Amino acid sequence: MACWSGVPELPHRAGYDREMLASERVQAAIVLLADGDIHRLRQALDLAVTAWRDQLVAAGLASEDWPARLDYELDGHTQMNHRTFDALGFSPSYSCQPDPELPGDGDWRCPVHGFCRDGSIAEPFRSRWGTPLVVRFELPDGTQWVGLFEAGGLGGIDGLFACPDPSGAIAICDGQACLIDVAAPARTTAIPLTPITLVRSAGEDLIVLAGFSNLAAIGPRGQAWISERLCLDNLKITGTDANKIQSIGDFLDGAENFAVDAQTGELREGRRFLDNWPGP
Repeated sequence: MACWSGVPELPHRAGYDREMLASERVQAAIVLLADGDIHRLRQALDLAVTAWRDQLVAAGLASEDWPARLDYELDGHTQMNHRTFDALGFSPSYSCQPDPELPGDGDWRCPVHGFCRDGSIAEPFRSRWGTPLVVRFELPDGTQWVGLFEAGGLGGIDGLFACPDPSGAIAICDGQACLIDVAAPARTTAIPLTPITLVRSAGEDLIVLAGFSNLAAIGPRGQAWISERLCLDNLKITGTDANKIQSIGDFLDGAENFAVDAQTGELREGRRFLDNWPGP
């Protein structure tokens, strides 16, 4: 219990933004990142003092809807639907609507494509592992189509995200991600990282996706890289920029910080997990 006493002491440890550091928002971010682990708690406290904005990003509480996101996390993931569109600061050439209202007569009045977990188009379409993500897309010329994306059954996040490529999108349903060319849906491919637990932009032309122990990146030309295994489990992104992706994850003997190169996915800072791990 003594370790948790560091939370009320945050405003006194930092020399700036005392009001923010004393807030429910930052203290909730600390609790979420600690995830019941004492070592993670100490690291979360230190991060809150040195870079509380990165703390909010890592915990998913950086946006204006943070109260709803906090309710979602604390109430067993029952109060919030994460199936929203996030442009991530990019400028998509299309418009879209995740989970639109289903037509009463079942006729979407536009082409409908069902995508399997491997990114292929299936006819007939079935989502065996959960409720699919449904998205209506509209191109600049007014052409519309509807995509049905199979649930991953993996327990990850849901959502739709813009890409550095103006015609690109990433659809994630229960941790399973597909990279979509909205102008040519037949080119849709699966992103070989599952389950996806977090999506962040990194600089002006990169998106980073986190799994339990790996990272993947999407650039203007599609998939840029997939990292090697970086930790045992519980990988979280703590900061991003055009040069490196800072993260924390569980190793065999506790949580550790590390960073990978944003352009290559190669480890730049921290201990290499695979040097002491027999598996892939």
